[in-house]
Amino acid sequence: MSNTKIWAISIVALLCGWFLYVSAASLVPVFVAVSVAYFIHPLVLWIQNGFKLKRKIIAVGITLAMILTLLVILFNIILPPLILQMTRFAREFTGYSVRFMELMDILGTSLAELGLDSRITDQLDDMLRQVITLVSNSIMGFVTSAIGYITKFTDIVIVIILLFYFLLDGPDMTDYLVGQAPEKLRKGCENVIAGINSVVWGYMKNQIIISTIHGIGCFLVFLLIRLPFAGLLGTLNGVLNMIPYFGSIIASMISILVALFYLGTREGLLTGLAVFALNMVLGNIITPRLQAKSLGIHPALVIAALLVCNHIWGATGMFIAVPLLGLSHLVAHELREIIRAL
Repeated sequence: MSNTKIWAISIVALLCGWFLYVSAASLVPVFVAVSVAYFIHPLVLWIQNGFKLKRKIIAVGITLAMILTLLVILFNIILPPLILQMTRFAREFTGYSVRFMELMDILGTSLAELGLDSRITDQLDDMLRQVITLVSNSIMGFVTSAIGYITKFTDIVIVIILLFYFLLDGPDMTDYLVGQAPEKLRKGCENVIAGINSVVWGYMKNQIIISTIHGIGCFLVFLLIRLPFAGLLGTLNGVLNMIPYFGSIIASMISILVALFYLGTREGLLTGLAVFALNMVLGNIITPRLQAKSLGIHPALVIAALLVCNHIWGATGMFIAVPLLGLSHLVAHELREIIRAL
């Protein structure tokens, strides 16, 4: 392969990467519509085949009607009380975190008076302050992002419109794009598209199952402990569990701190043990069985992807970091094969 071709491919790849970076925020509705269309397109085909509909547009219309009905139920019944709990929880937690900082200062002073090395107390104080700051920022960021997405009515309308077209013509669009690729690239493009199902469907399906089990388990435990905001905290644990490494840690810390603030040390300890037990069961029994076919990516790369996606897209980016990393790995492999064949 000539140096000219290598430089040309490199420049095009850099330009595409730069374009995606600068336009990432504006492309969020498109990405959401593509993702939703990808996951519910099998439902459209099932409705079309099940009811023996000759025109796909009717099946798409039925599917969108079902989605709109669920959205109406969600926005009118489920979300209002959840949003109230979220705002109240964020407001009260901020106040409790300030009080917790004051208690830590008192505790540090007491330990220093007992003769404990001041360097140790300073390190403990710094660690606790970092944990509180991380948790507080995570709570406020999650609440702000959630309310922001809920209130963006225009984006919802755009997503629904795009969703209609992607559901109706998505496969034809994909075939057209593959057909426009140079002859030497088509096989690689077909391999990438074929690999998307194994990467995205496998990962997301397993993560949703694991996170649902985790969220329900946490909710039941919190009910037994009589922890305030049990429903909200169970939902939070389930949702954040979809973020590898960081998600479960943040959710666990939030639950433990809420138990400490509202109920006391004993309940805080019980909450920590319960969440730890759930994480151990899921991490050592259920997750390995469901994730039998892993992405084959080093954990260091997963953490790096989480940090990068969080920087570009915020909290939302952390949920899609691992699937994007898996797809990037797949694309890189196919590009390497294409370059070798040139």
